[in-house]
This record gives sequence, structure tokens and C-alpha cells, in this order.
Amino acid sequence: SPRLDELRRAVAGLAPAAIERLRAEAGAAGRALVLFAAKEREARRALPALVAAVREMPDVQLVIKPHPAETPDVYAAAVSGVANIRVLPAEAALPALIAAAAAIVTVNSTVAVDALTFGVPSIVIGLPNNLTPFVEANVMRGADTVDEIRAALEQVRYDQEFRSRMGSSASGGDGQSAVRSAEAILRLTGAG
Repeated sequence: SPRLDELRRAVAGLAPAAIERLRAEAGAAGRALVLFAAKEREARRALPALVAAVREMPDVQLVIKPHPAETPDVYAAAVSGVANIRVLPAEAALPALIAAAAAIVTVNSTVAVDALTFGVPSIVIGLPNNLTPFVEANVMRGADTVDEIRAALEQVRYDQEFRSRMGSSASGGDGQSAVRSAEAILRLTGAG
């Protein structure tokens, strides 16, 4: 999609130093940065298990990027007192977060689909949902309980076979999605 082309350009334009600076600012210096991107109301049922799993993983820094329609405040009660979870402003730059992430956790966000194109593995919580087909196709990892989420985080971080499967589903993209979309519309309307 044209939106993905734009995301790819933004990620490609990031200097390694900028990514490392973001990691440090997010509290992930020396730890794996795991990005959580979802609407809080969609994640509300599954969020306590994610928080409990991450709380027990001091080598993981969970960074919550609120949906643009939400404020960080909606997560305050859920993450209160957990040192290795940080809630970012809703306007935090998604390209840099994806580039810095060791993994993505979501409920229904297309960020997980976008991350696939960068070879970043995704964990889907709160199943069933719109991402269930990706989990069933073994392209994303599904998890719901504290133990399942912890195991999934370990798998996406350390299981090279699983990570390489994620990388093999990545698509390089050629930056021409908008052109192809316009050409397809013109063909469908008979104008092309």
C-alpha cells in the first residue's frame, strides 16, 4: 500500500544513532524493546496478562504506543508500578519504534502486518480477532495467558527458526504501490 511505502521510506531514512537514542529514551538500553500497539479498549481484557508476563522479564522493556485516538492516561492504571513498561505519547514516531523493536505485541493493529515486512515478529493477544488468520498461518504467534505470552516473547526473541520464518515472509517493497493502485483503478474503470 502507499502507506506502507511511506513507512518503508521513513524507516530507511533513520540513522542507527537515532534508533539507539530512541531505545535509550524508551528505557530499553541493554534490553529488548517490545512494542505494544493497540487500542486500549480492544486490549483491555488481555492487557493484564501481558503486563504480568513482562513484569517477570527484566531483560524486556515493553513500550506502549497508544492509538492516535487515545491518550497515554488510559494505560496508567494497568501499568502502574511496573518498572520495565513505559507508555509513550500517542504521537510517538512509529517508524523509529518499529526499527528499534525486537517484537511487536498487538490485538488488532495493522502495525503487526507492517512489522512483518521489516522481519519484526509479532505476538497477537486477545484472540480471536482480525489477526487470527495470520496466527493460524503461523506467520504471527498467538498468546493469551501470562505463561503463553512469556513463552511467545522468548520464542520471538531467541528462536532463530521462528525469526527466520518471520524474515522470509518479509517483503522488500519497491515504493510503487500508489502507482500500481492507480493503474488498477484505471483498469477496473476501463479508463486505463
